[in-house]
Amino acid sequence: MGDHVGAKTLVVILGAGFGGLEAAKKLGGEDVRVTVIDRTNYHLFQPLLIRSRPGAFAGRHRAPVRAVLSKFKNMELFWLKFNRSM
Repeated sequence: MGDHVGAKTLVVILGAGFGGLEAAKKLGGEDVRVTVIDRTNYHLFQPLLIRSRPGAFAGRHRAPVRAVLSKFKNMELFWLKFNRSM
């Protein structure tokens, strides 16, 4: 095994949903490297039907993941589509 003195820990987050985005934001200021992998470049929020009363707001909200995490210098973002028929 090599000597990794001074090497930062790499944290890989699969998915930029609520949990993935929150984990990435919390780790954004830490002394680690963070890689976020998701299949789309946006976070889609679909509120419960009861909360989307007519005229209140559109039923879907999109937040670009890159814009949300762009202020952190220790982030890498990758967009990958996985084939489920393996």
